[in-house]
Amino acid sequence: MDELIFIRSIRKILSIQHQYRLKKGLMETYFKLGRYYQERLDYLQSIENYLRSIEYSEKSSILKGEAYLNIAKIFTIMKKSNLASSFLERALQLSKIVKNKQLTSDIYRHFSFEYYLDNQYMKALKYIMKAELYCDPSKMKVVLFLKSKIFVKLERKKEARRLLSLIVETELEKKSYKNFIHMISLY
Repeated sequence: MDELIFIRSIRKILSIQHQYRLKKGLMETYFKLGRYYQERLDYLQSIENYLRSIEYSEKSSILKGEAYLNIAKIFTIMKKSNLASSFLERALQLSKIVKNKQLTSDIYRHFSFEYYLDNQYMKALKYIMKAELYCDPSKMKVVLFLKSKIFVKLERKKEARRLLSLIVETELEKKSYKNFIHMISLY
């Protein structure tokens, strides 16, 4: 029932935004709808809404780059790595224009993840190191966690343990036990 009310409300908002040609509002609303459907694992609806968001975005906006990245993530889940790479390339080109470090880091991290899934661990390491360079310190644990998994695959277990220890220390200092337990469950 709540979902039905939500969708009706969004349709009314979109109708008004279309009527008054509010491009920025349309871009943001379609992006939020893309995220909404992505969280509900309705990937085709999600991609459709992200593409609409891109259609209404300016040539260079951070949200457009995030939409490209989210589409790439969906294609990764769908095991369509060629399409994922294509959208990652678009996102990367845009991130260089908008000069958003965290977006750039997230894109490099996803490139690394793509290579990790494809068992190309040296390429994965190359991209995760690029992600590290641009990453905001508050989000570094995700980058370090993937890097530790890559080190395990490269049989560099000592380096993997060092990174995991660093993550554990940081999480325990912050008392983020839920995050820590979730990360360990992924390993």
